[in-house]
Amino acid sequence: MSEDIYKTLSHHILWPYGEIAFKRLLEKQTPEVIDFFNAHPEQAKQLLKICVSSPYLVNLLVKEPDLVNWLFLKEAILQKKTKDDFLKELRCFISQEDFPKSLRDFKAREYLRLWARDVNRLCPLEENLAELSDLAEACLQACYEHALIILSFKIPPSTKFFILGLGKLGARELNFYSDIDLIYVYDAPFQPPPEVHRSFIKLAETITKLLQDLSYGEEVFKVDLNLRPGGKESEIVQSTTAIEIFYETFGRASERLALLRARPVAGDIKRGEAFLYSLTPFIYRRYLDYSGIEEIRLLKKALDLKSSSQERFNIKLGKGGIRELEFFVHALQLIYAGKIPNLRQYNTFKTISVLKEQGIVSPEDAQRLARAYRYLRRLEHHCQMLTHSQTHTLPLDKNSLLKIVRLMGYVHKDEGEALNMFYFQLGKMTSFVHHLFKTLLHTEETETKEFSLKGLFTDPKLKEEGIAYLEKLGFKRPKVAYECISNLKGIFKTPYISERAHNLFISILPEMLIEISQTINPDLGLLHLEEFISRIGPRAGLYALLKENPHLRKLLLQIFGASKFLSTLFIKHFQLFDNLIEASESIPVKTESKLKEALNVAIRDKTDLEEKIEALRRFKNEEVLRIGFHDLAGRLSYLRVSQQLSLVAELCLKQALFWAKEEVNRTFSSLNLPFIIVVLGKLGSQEMAYESDLDLLFIYDYPQDAELSLKQNAHVYFVKVAQRLISILTLPHTVGPGYKVDTRLRPSGRFGPLVVSLESFKSYYQNQAQPWEFQTLLKARAIIENDLSEKWEILRQDLVYGKEVDWKEEIRNMRERILKERAGEENDKFNLKVGKGGLIEIEFLTQYLQLTYGREYSMIRHRHTLEALKAIRSGGLLKEKEANVLIEGYNFLKALEHRLNLLYGRPSDTLLSSNDLRELWQHWGLGKPPFKISVTEVVSYTQGLRQKVRDVWEKIMD
Repeated sequence: MSEDIYKTLSHHILWPYGEIAFKRLLEKQTPEVIDFFNAHPEQAKQLLKICVSSPYLVNLLVKEPDLVNWLFLKEAILQKKTKDDFLKELRCFISQEDFPKSLRDFKAREYLRLWARDVNRLCPLEENLAELSDLAEACLQACYEHALIILSFKIPPSTKFFILGLGKLGARELNFYSDIDLIYVYDAPFQPPPEVHRSFIKLAETITKLLQDLSYGEEVFKVDLNLRPGGKESEIVQSTTAIEIFYETFGRASERLALLRARPVAGDIKRGEAFLYSLTPFIYRRYLDYSGIEEIRLLKKALDLKSSSQERFNIKLGKGGIRELEFFVHALQLIYAGKIPNLRQYNTFKTISVLKEQGIVSPEDAQRLARAYRYLRRLEHHCQMLTHSQTHTLPLDKNSLLKIVRLMGYVHKDEGEALNMFYFQLGKMTSFVHHLFKTLLHTEETETKEFSLKGLFTDPKLKEEGIAYLEKLGFKRPKVAYECISNLKGIFKTPYISERAHNLFISILPEMLIEISQTINPDLGLLHLEEFISRIGPRAGLYALLKENPHLRKLLLQIFGASKFLSTLFIKHFQLFDNLIEASESIPVKTESKLKEALNVAIRDKTDLEEKIEALRRFKNEEVLRIGFHDLAGRLSYLRVSQQLSLVAELCLKQALFWAKEEVNRTFSSLNLPFIIVVLGKLGSQEMAYESDLDLLFIYDYPQDAELSLKQNAHVYFVKVAQRLISILTLPHTVGPGYKVDTRLRPSGRFGPLVVSLESFKSYYQNQAQPWEFQTLLKARAIIENDLSEKWEILRQDLVYGKEVDWKEEIRNMRERILKERAGEENDKFNLKVGKGGLIEIEFLTQYLQLTYGREYSMIRHRHTLEALKAIRSGGLLKEKEANVLIEGYNFLKALEHRLNLLYGRPSDTLLSSNDLRELWQHWGLGKPPFKISVTEVVSYTQGLRQKVRDVWEKIMD
């Protein structure tokens, strides 16, 4: 009967390559099976393809003939299974003693079914790879459950164990002969006892043994644990805490690349997913992570050397092979996925699709990439199934090669022609992939013709030439600049510095020196660069990033050469470096609603107070960086800077208050009494500078008939809330500075209670307050809106404007005392804030006029000095010429104050010489000063303006 089948198949292109194996199989089959194939020639062809493609599976079918019946007559070949389907079958024998043998029999049977579907193209390649990965996951889960049984190990209730799959398993693209890359992880709320840790080690070792120990028979899957943090030198299982510390301290682009395809595959899946989510900031950097490309390029170069030494084409490692294609896709993920969450895919095919959707890869290239990946993966499968090994090279034997060529679909009768068509298509695919790969990594080494690094870094004899070169570049103090570079040289002589970090820094230094020389203040820029490198140490990843991203490098150097304030932020808090590009590309002015939205995103999903504080601090400093950069670039007026800084501070305050109450309520009974924060000074009037303190006053209220115990409890409760709020805002943190909080403007100053009731506040101001304290109320503002804030505002208005008082003598005496005690002016040095004709005279004059006329003229009751001055001018309370002098003086001196803060990190009450003023004007920022005054005129203009302000002061106050 079998002769009929042979006759049918004898015309098939594959018959010459599988005839012997096919006949060998049929000899073992029952008449029922043979009749089936006679009646179903298509199924006979499917069996022929199995015979041609895999000698291993032919031997399996000869050994277990019933599998042919199961595969075809029972239609297993048509079945598609899920991980749950596999687990359901595995759990039938999971507790049995012979589980290892049963597992191997199960895996062999499913491999047969999966390969039969794959070689006969009964499902898309992607579907088959995913199902093969599901099989591996199910086997892994079953081994985990069996190990728990035989070890009698009960995982503590508060502790979770999970297994991460990486590489092709993580991507759900497993080969038939792939290793499975695993990381064994446990998560415990506290450091577990040593015996528990040892139990997890034993658990991981047992799972590994069940999968690959040859004493049980063939390997189920070969396990590769080399991608775990620390590699071969580290323990087989690690805690989530240890892994996080490793990545934070030693994490490189190679680890990030591996984690792109990480996925929990066994154990507590949900906890594994949560852990991977916590690693998101490490894996997906918000800046263009070219440092990752640089590191991977070095790895690829080593692989290229290895593959180029082989005579045969390597499907995985060769030019245009699988490794280059995957690298191209994953490198683009590293670059863009920080800003495009949709790109955070572990599957290569899905990633290619998203790259197309986002316009990063053209539709045509994406289509060709996916087609090439399918082609190469199918070719890899055929090579491995034919040899029953993890090979990536085409067979040398012509007959074996022709089997693969025919199975790949080249059915031309002429064998030579079929081979030519195969090689042509393979060459076309790999050439395309290699072209994309080369385009992505294309860089040219730039050399500086004017100067050789050898002279600056390695040859002391050329010191004079190095100094001369720096002077030629424009450094005003070339000897100091040379010393800066020498100090950097010292950093790169430390024992732990890698040769790569050293070489990378040397390669970018000439370009950096030229770029620093083109900044506003090259000498300052080089000093800041030295401080920056000295603090962060020799990080190869950073230098690779700066080398590959000239735009980012220039942004950083522009800041180093212009702003001490922003430079100090970067030097002390390296994490902010991630946000530099984002800050430069963001909109200069954000509305309150946009800032709220950004804050909500920053603190989302944060449950622990430490995490909350870190998120709030990060938000604050990212926004200050944005404001500072746009200020430096001339895109923001000083008024806008103050307004934006004030909005950020106010949002941080409100959020801190919310958390402070939450924390206090954990240990103290919550009181449903009204409470407000009153902001005074620069935040009250929304005139904040970069390093302004937050002047705060805390007020609460209670019902008129409240008992003494309620009043006492309220005071204790709100003191705790205020203390916790201050702690949240002021505690030092690695991600950046918080705010300095000043509560000395409260009733009775530093000797008074931290919080006061509305009743006490009213009594103090009616009976004890000094005149200057009423001045502070002019700018005071409640930032929490409730009934108490309305009552307090009515009280403030009444206290400040409710009665006629002659304020002149008090304010004049206070001003003169400040001038005498704090100004310190001498020769040509003047004090911008408290000196003659300085800001304080403008503010005191404005406040005097408000206190004097505000009762009658409500239109001048502005908290902001400039708005108050304009209203005073409009109301005719000051001659227009005099009002214009004060407005001009305020605008000019405030702009100088902001620039002193931003460029030099100096407060406004420091002494400035004529040279300081000219330098400030010359180094204003990336744009020009917003005044039509030249550098040569600025000193005389400032002196003249201050004198005019002083004249107005004396005319009104004397």
